Amino acid sequence: MELTSDGIHYEYRLGIRWSRITAKLDGGGKAVILVASSRNYIEDQYRITGVVTKKQEEHWSADVFNEIKNSNEELVAGKVYRRVYSQTPNGHVSVTEFLKEVLP
Repeated sequence: MELTSDGIHYEYRLGIRWSRITAKLDGGGKAVILVASSRNYIEDQYRITGVVTKKQEEHWSADVFNEIKNSNEELVAGKVYRRVYSQTPNGHVSVTEFLKEVLP
């Protein structure tokens, strides 16, 4: 499986970082994985006390790529998957709702 990202986007209004990852599957076809993180998740996970830098965003993105590659989840061509990273139930709901707006 080969993964490519369209980059890391930031939704200022909600403080959400997100990316659309395309998985080129070994058996042919592609799947889309939408990943998003609340501001608090990245700050807490990487112990950031100030503004999140591009390098820190890239660290999060690399961790997400590794997690996807190392998971046993079998992706199906043509499907859209969502991965939400949040420390709180409210953050999880907000990020999930946001991802539904990105790609229903």
